[in-house]
Amino acid sequence: MGMSKGENLQNIPFSVLDLVPVIQGSTHKVAIENSLALAHHAEKLDYKRFWISEHHDADLKTILVKWK
Repeated sequence: MGMSKGENLQNIPFSVLDLVPVIQGSTHKVAIENSLALAHHAEKLDYKRFWISEHHDADLKTILVKWK
């Protein structure tokens, strides 16, 4: 199912997938703060959904669930 001639990218509801990376030498707290800043920015740009990827680090997963 492709786009017709009248459609363009402005009509597609884009979303953001954040992997919430913990950069080497940084902390989980900073990663979450960066994710929150990205979520606010995405909201201002009218993205429809903000997804957070699953982490297999139990401590970070607990923090993200509580953060929501």
